[in-house]
Parts: sequence; C-alpha cells; structure tokens
Amino acid sequence: MGLAPLLTEIVVSKEHLPLRRKFLEATGYGSDDLLSLNYITKIFLTRNGGEYRVRDDDSIEHLGGPPPDVEDRIF
Repeated sequence: MGLAPLLTEIVVSKEHLPLRRKFLEATGYGSDDLLSLNYITKIFLTRNGGEYRVRDDDSIEHLGGPPPDVEDRIF
C-alpha cells in the first residue's frame, strides 16, 4: 500500500475559475504559488506564507504574510 502525496493539485471547477483568476491577476501570484484556497470563505494561502481574502467587491484583503505589493515580495 502506497502513501498519499503530501501536496495535491488544486482542482478547480468551472464555476470557481473566475474567483481564482481574479485573485491571481490582482496579486501577481501564479497558479503554482497557491497552497490552498477556500471558495466559501474566499481565502487564499500562498506557498510563501501569504494569506488573502477576495472581498465581495473583488478587492483583495491582505490578512497576513508577505506584503500584498508584488514589488515588495521576496520569492
């Protein structure tokens, strides 16, 4: 019996693609940078420790981690 992988690919349904796309475009992150996301709370976690929420008006709320400005981040 084999072990399950620690990280799995995030499966995105067609109805969730617009939210994911908005987040990626607004923050400058790529799809490989996403560690986890919750479509109910609209909270995204990135592999460099960022935590963000997409608000109802489609703005991005920085909850923690690296600065939300792409130029201030160290990858």
